[in-house]
Amino acid sequence: MIGEANKRAFHRMLIDAELRIVVGQQRYAGLCKDLSATGMGISVKDVKLAIGDEVEVALSGEGVAPFSAKGKVVRSAGDGEIDYAVEFTSLS
Repeated sequence: MIGEANKRAFHRMLIDAELRIVVGQQRYAGLCKDLSATGMGISVKDVKLAIGDEVEVALSGEGVAPFSAKGKVVRSAGDGEIDYAVEFTSLS
């Protein structure tokens, strides 16, 4: 995708959109907190993802164009409701 040196050239849009997350055969609901050209920040409740996990994400909701992508978890933080950073590997 986009090289490390160019990542900050892309602005993040702060949004709170419904998100569907697929990890293997498991499906979860969550929120997309921010979105950029290279990835998204997501929040999910009671789901433990590991750095490197491959995920499929799909956005939906009022005022949000349908969007889906494949990516990998690159960072996690939080307690209870966990926040993750997902880097896109392919967009659809």
